[in-house]
Amino acid sequence: WRKHLTVGELNVKEVDKEGKKILIRLEKYCLHPLHCQILIGYLEQAFRMAAKEEGKCREEECVHDGGRFHEFVITW
Repeated sequence: WRKHLTVGELNVKEVDKEGKKILIRLEKYCLHPLHCQILIGYLEQAFRMAAKEEGKCREEECVHDGGRFHEFVITW
C-alpha cells in the first residue's frame, strides 16, 4: 500500500484459508464514496494476481455509511 499511496493504512486482519476468507481493514482513508468501488476492484485483482485464483470482494464497513473505517472481505 505504502509503495503506491501516501494516505491510509491497509492491514490484513484475518486470513482464514479453511473458510476461504480474508478480512482487510483500511483506516485513515476518506476519499469520494465512489472510490470504495474502485478499491473493491483493486483488491479483487490483487488477490487474483497473488493467489492465482478468482476471488470476490465486498465492503462490510464504510466510513461513508457511518463506519469507523473501511473493511473489506475477500472470499474464494
